[in-house]
Amino acid sequence: MKNKNILNRQVISSKELAQRVGYTNDYISRLCRLGIVDGEKIGNTWYVDELSFKKFVDLQEEAVSDLRAKNE
Repeated sequence: MKNKNILNRQVISSKELAQRVGYTNDYISRLCRLGIVDGEKIGNTWYVDELSFKKFVDLQEEAVSDLRAKNE
């Protein structure tokens, strides 16, 4: 499935994103439900804002890096 454009945002289904990045579909859907990443549920499928998800991943990687530096 190709990326969709919903409300002028590039979105991708949580299932496709999960396959691409190695997270589970359930985890990505949960991030959307909790409002941690921007997404919209259409029918039974969550569509995730790619930029929002990238920012989430970047923040997680930065936090892990900071913790490692602090523990050295």
